[in-house]
Amino acid sequence: MAYTEVTRQSWFSRIGGAIKGVLLGVVLVIVAFPILFLNEGRAVRRHRTLTEGAGLVESISADSPHEAHHGKLVHVSGPRMTDAVLEDTVFGVSANAIHLKRDVEM
Repeated sequence: MAYTEVTRQSWFSRIGGAIKGVLLGVVLVIVAFPILFLNEGRAVRRHRTLTEGAGLVESISADSPHEAHHGKLVHVSGPRMTDAVLEDTVFGVSANAIHLKRDVEM
């Protein structure tokens, strides 16, 4: 009790399928070029912005900010300190810290 189904595809239907594939490829290439152009333009604008910002930035101390730097691009550097005591009541841990993180694993 064997059952076999044989199908045939004509030469013209195979050529039609190939032509559809070629047309789809051409459409994809045409669509890809504007997208690539826009992406590269965005990367160039980002590079120019970062280069301009690097030339305008002023490094200041975190201890004494001045009104002269108000509205300007500044780089602040200094130690992070707080008077707050953070605690984890579940594990009974407390610390004078800026951030307390609990990682629980099993």
